[in-house]
Amino acid sequence: MAPSVTLSAPAFAVSAPGKVILFGEHAVVYGKRAVAASVDLRTYLFFEPNTGDQIHLSLPDVNVTLMIPCCDIPLFDECANHPNFYETHFSALVADQGLQARAAILAFLYLYSKLAFRSRRLNPGMPTRGFTIRTRSFLPVGAGLGSSASFSTCLAAALLKHFDLLTGPAAARQDLVNEWAFRAEQVIHGHPSGVDNCITTYGGAKLYRKGEGTHDLAGFGGLRFVLVDTCVPKNTKQMVAGVAAFRERYPSVVNPLLDAVDGIAETFQALVATTPAAQLANHPDVARLIGLNHVLLSLLGVSHTALDTIRDVARRHGLAAKMTGGGGGGCALVWIPQGK
Repeated sequence: MAPSVTLSAPAFAVSAPGKVILFGEHAVVYGKRAVAASVDLRTYLFFEPNTGDQIHLSLPDVNVTLMIPCCDIPLFDECANHPNFYETHFSALVADQGLQARAAILAFLYLYSKLAFRSRRLNPGMPTRGFTIRTRSFLPVGAGLGSSASFSTCLAAALLKHFDLLTGPAAARQDLVNEWAFRAEQVIHGHPSGVDNCITTYGGAKLYRKGEGTHDLAGFGGLRFVLVDTCVPKNTKQMVAGVAAFRERYPSVVNPLLDAVDGIAETFQALVATTPAAQLANHPDVARLIGLNHVLLSLLGVSHTALDTIRDVARRHGLAAKMTGGGGGGCALVWIPQGK
């Protein structure tokens, strides 16, 4: 797959892919494994500096058109507070915004505040520069395809470049983009696992575990999937919070379910490692694991009747399907074996 982030200057463009999670939704938040891959649908960000002190945000996918003087954005040092700690400091700048618009603006304001502070500390004489950011995405918003992570990755890369903070070897620069994209995801989702921004930053198909990073899954590329959008809006933050509340109330019930989801990701990793690509493309265990993962996620309370209907229709046609992403709506993933 192509590199996930591309840059050019002085005006420049950034793009980052979306993602699908094949196995491990929600369990990955609790340190379990997940299998995820990038998709050929992208968010594009166009960055144009100007000579004034105005920032213009144009984010039509979430209905944002906003002008902000640079001096109106408070700057904060790099203490370890969770990004949501700073939300009240930006409340006047996001007044009367819708839920998705508010989240996107807050992610921008947080990254700008922190990175501008770091830039001024490193380069005290650097003048304040305004700019225009325009984004367009081919990823449906709130469909479980990583639209927020794709946006966060583009935003992190663009602001790091603007503040001359993208230095060092290519791998270190990519790691830095991933670090700040995760912080933007914390603003948007509260307590994300980090898998989405890893995939939208690095691309490819990977096994991910929080705190351990990623491992490439080379054989994944031979598998074919169809994405089906339920057109039911979802809210990942609410879904994650719902599982957390369920787990707190019934830990002896929920923890084994999360362990079972982890076991599915582990089993799939072993299957990929030991099965030739030609056999993996129609291996019956792939269908079984997909079906099991959907059932476990349903038991966690994060499915939806539309997702269950897609799963049932697929089964009637001899196919395996499951929800992908946070659940409660969004997209389903249908595996198409070789020869179907």
